[in-house]
Amino acid sequence: LICPLCNFKTSSIEICPICNSSYIKFSGLGAEKLESNLKRVFPLAKIITLEELIKNNKQLKDYHIVVTTRKIINLPRLEFDVTVVWDLDTLLNVGNFKSAEETYQLLSKLICITTKKVIISSGINPDFYLLRTLKNINFREFYDAELKIRKTLNLPPYYRMGLISVRGIDKKHVESESEKIYYFIERFRKKNIKICYPYEFLHSRLRGKYYRYLLV
Repeated sequence: LICPLCNFKTSSIEICPICNSSYIKFSGLGAEKLESNLKRVFPLAKIITLEELIKNNKQLKDYHIVVTTRKIINLPRLEFDVTVVWDLDTLLNVGNFKSAEETYQLLSKLICITTKKVIISSGINPDFYLLRTLKNINFREFYDAELKIRKTLNLPPYYRMGLISVRGIDKKHVESESEKIYYFIERFRKKNIKICYPYEFLHSRLRGKYYRYLLV
């Protein structure tokens, strides 16, 4: 088991150390776990992860299903009959105002390397402007819809944004210093400048350090 935040590693457990139950369920859906699940559903199919394919110098034509991440779009001369995008919602809900734009670019590139069909697994309404404009690769329509939303929400390019990051190994010190920065800016800021109170983003601790952010 490897922690994606601090890189802590430990061996997989078979019995819960608290209640001694042998029923252990691993959550998440990484490439390796998805590969394992697909092999149970399609026992006769030849399945491999892209990382293993490249590492062992395997041939793409020898496999029926390739499990990969977004890094696939950076590799040249690859082409697939069908591409399945799993859990699109996660790409759009990362707390980044550019998530729709970046997701549109990613899906457009996937369509270009797919000969027959792109299947998207998502709970999003099919009339959502990203999916609607993606059908015909109508970038202009997507561009206009995206700008309209950004203008309504006071986001770039209509407003400029700056992010101040405060980090350290002492949590209380990080909190106090980020508050000092906030009140200093708040005291001298002009009326047309807004600043958010220090906040945590997804994870307050990363690789042994605590983080606080201020959005200006």
